[in-house]
Amino acid sequence: MIQIPKLTQDIQTKLTADFIEDKKPLVTSAGFASGSPHAGQPRQTFTLPLSRKTIESIEQQMQGLYDELIKDCWPKQEVLPFDMIRFDAFLEPGTDQIKILELNTRNVGLHEVVEWLDNTVAEQISAETIGSLNQHFVANQRLLHVSQFGEDEPLLYMSPEFLPRWTYYDELVKAYKKVVHITGPEQAHYSEHGIAVDGHQYKAITKKLAWAATDAMKELDLINEIRILQPRWMRPFGLKNYLQQLHSPTILRTETYTAEHAQDYIDDKDKLVLKIIDGGNSKAVYLGGLFSTEQWIEKLTIASEMPEKWIVQDYCQPPKLDVMVHGIGTKSLPTQLGIFLLPKPDDPTKFEMDITVKSYAGESTHFTFDPSGLNPDIWFGHVLITD
Repeated sequence: MIQIPKLTQDIQTKLTADFIEDKKPLVTSAGFASGSPHAGQPRQTFTLPLSRKTIESIEQQMQGLYDELIKDCWPKQEVLPFDMIRFDAFLEPGTDQIKILELNTRNVGLHEVVEWLDNTVAEQISAETIGSLNQHFVANQRLLHVSQFGEDEPLLYMSPEFLPRWTYYDELVKAYKKVVHITGPEQAHYSEHGIAVDGHQYKAITKKLAWAATDAMKELDLINEIRILQPRWMRPFGLKNYLQQLHSPTILRTETYTAEHAQDYIDDKDKLVLKIIDGGNSKAVYLGGLFSTEQWIEKLTIASEMPEKWIVQDYCQPPKLDVMVHGIGTKSLPTQLGIFLLPKPDDPTKFEMDITVKSYAGESTHFTFDPSGLNPDIWFGHVLITD
């Protein structure tokens, strides 16, 4: 995020002009999937102005949720409860109340794009940046690794070849004594002792959109023989169904698929979302309003076969926020926040907060913000804080 004392007309004019000269980053991490007809095009970006009062309100709402989270999932004798966590949420304009729809980790590339936007826009309008999301993230990862394996342990970084080495990778290189990057599982040797590359057995590991960890690797991680950060966070539960372990009023009503409620799910089709627990990038996320009753029943039938793997959640129409679209102008668009919480190393009961933003510029009434890699109507943005 970046901050300025006041949002003037001059600043608005600058931020709605086509001021970004080098748009290469908007084609790589921010770009479209290689299989998309839009591959190679730059992603549209914008700036979301929020008042300091709104930011403080979000922080206050997140603190209660964070308190509950770390009380439940902070592993014994760990220096941090986790390195980072992200809540996908909607912000109600006028009330500053948030509604949380998902608990996630980092975005594949948005967390890097947003930091790049912070720096690019800050230079354009002489604003002050508020820390570095990737730097904070990596610092927490290194702290977790060092606490287990010492200062000199090298890092194994696992990510597919099509992902560019960008801000996150740069921060890894700065933070660790040595970083080895592999782009496929065939480049390593897996055994009951861990992961070896060129004969060296790695204990400190981090991943980004990489292949799944084996059960043996997960077990080694649980007993602290290795530490896989992707990021590392609460272990007892999966990502999406962890919302059901929390009681904050900010969370949209969420329940495990329940056979006794099947008729209610059919009757309330347009008001519900069906999600698989271990999905990602909106895979197996079904908005009832997008399906006929017959199609919706088919989806519910699939969920009924493994109900513990599925959740049903109230659908919330994304509220519209005023954003300054670079090169286009100010628009009111349905917008979703990615609220990143990073434990403070000197006091892990507190957190640093950063926010990524997505807006939808299409015409559909029911839609999802992912998979953004296939949809040019999903625009990426960052936050500008004003007094």
